[in-house]
Amino acid sequence: RRPGKYSKLMRKSYVAAINSAQHYIQIVNPYPTGVRSVRRAINNALKRGVKVDFMVSSKCDVPITPDVVAIQMKRFMSHGCNVYYNDDGFHHSKYMVVDGEFCTIGSANLDARSMLFDYEVNSFIFSPCTASQLSTLFEQDKTKSTLLTPEGWKKRFNIWHRIVGRLFGAFKGFI
Repeated sequence: RRPGKYSKLMRKSYVAAINSAQHYIQIVNPYPTGVRSVRRAINNALKRGVKVDFMVSSKCDVPITPDVVAIQMKRFMSHGCNVYYNDDGFHHSKYMVVDGEFCTIGSANLDARSMLFDYEVNSFIFSPCTASQLSTLFEQDKTKSTLLTPEGWKKRFNIWHRIVGRLFGAFKGFI
């Protein structure tokens, strides 16, 4: 068994979950450097009027990753996504809540490496009660976070960080 075969299932599951959203999506992920199909699903959800809130960590254990993540978050923000940078240490959680009806939580990062190469395990939980608990956790974490604005993005990521983010973004499946 190859990781790619099962990674494809994870990718398709995320895309299907995002595509099913009618009202809102809350995503917490430390490495959302983007995979085309997931990015496209998020952007399509935003176009449909779905409220998308994304939370990433201000701190990271991989030095280049914050700059690559910043480029992706700016793109989502420009399409109407609310992006929160959690300032309370390294937020390594990986979960998503869709419409308060179901959620997924597990080891999958929203990066090319997890979605294309690694063996990852997520639970897809169809329980409004569990989804509500994760949604409440998301709202609590927002109080320890900074909402990203275009001005805040420029302040947080100077020209050097932007160059590094774009340059290494080309290799986002390997970092």
